[in-house]
Amino acid sequence: MTASEGSYIGLAQQTAKGTAMATDASFTYLLLLRSALGINNANLPLDMEVGGGAFQRNVVKAGVTTGGAIRFIPRPESIGHFLKAYFGKCTSTPGSGDDVSHLFEFMTSQFDAPYYTIRNSPGGMFGHQYQDQRLAALSFDFAARDFLRASAAFVGGIPKKVATTAWSPGDYTDEGPQFLSVLSKIEVPDGTSLKVLSGTIGMQNAIPLDQQWIIGSYSPDDFAINQRAVAMNLVVKVADDGVLYNKLALDPDAGVGGLWAADLFKEADLDISFVSNEEAGTGVDYSITFSANGESGDTSNVIWQVAPLDIIPGRQIVMNVVGTFLADPTAGADPFSVTLVNQETAYADPS
Repeated sequence: MTASEGSYIGLAQQTAKGTAMATDASFTYLLLLRSALGINNANLPLDMEVGGGAFQRNVVKAGVTTGGAIRFIPRPESIGHFLKAYFGKCTSTPGSGDDVSHLFEFMTSQFDAPYYTIRNSPGGMFGHQYQDQRLAALSFDFAARDFLRASAAFVGGIPKKVATTAWSPGDYTDEGPQFLSVLSKIEVPDGTSLKVLSGTIGMQNAIPLDQQWIIGSYSPDDFAINQRAVAMNLVVKVADDGVLYNKLALDPDAGVGGLWAADLFKEADLDISFVSNEEAGTGVDYSITFSANGESGDTSNVIWQVAPLDIIPGRQIVMNVVGTFLADPTAGADPFSVTLVNQETAYADPS
């Protein structure tokens, strides 16, 4: 029986759409919790026709896409490749030692993002290559007393069976440290800690394919990003005075005025960071920090909503909070960015 632990998956940024990456040293291979990457055939059954009998008479392949979902524990080096795939732009600043800070932001056009080549070898039995991959989703899951966990989904085209003899996953697998929730913090606003039990930060790219299938091709013409979305879901303990709950459920003044308000509570001065128990440089931890536009009130670009409290006997009262990232109303900052500190020199575009 073939063991799944013998599998390996790698990804590398392409120089352009339509040009698969072939340089082995450009790939970063991953340690995975689960993978559902593969070839997705669009099979077309022949219509039922009068006179054809009781059974379906034929099925043909009418199209193909590649990609799928993976789940993993993010490491400081390889997670940068996923962030580059989502944002497209990275500015790297060396620290005082081995540490380097990488700021991931959207490209000049927020609809733009790079293409990737993915290598996939299930159980090490054979090799597949999927080119022109774009990141459709990236999410981070966190809970008390646990590692930061992540999930990603790609969509792309052109599958190809390739030899794995030139692949060196052992040389390019990221086996670095993990991020731990016990060392991390969530402050909304900055300096005000929330008692968060668990949560998710979800980043989505809408890549509809219904207008990408063209006559004369088995795969979509492109994988264009039509919309983006970022949201945060938190399970939070309710404080005794319930001030935050009333701000989220009633109005930003916590219902003090007694009047119904259409305005939702807005706060984008956040400090949401996850830290490793190892240092990237002397006195500098490996870390990943999520940021909005940094404003409060009307100039904030994060609105917060809360669901009705679910009260259960024998349980703590908690609230489910959702923060939705909007366009930046000040036009002075990215609506969403991520800062990653590790020892990687840069996440530059391939030459």
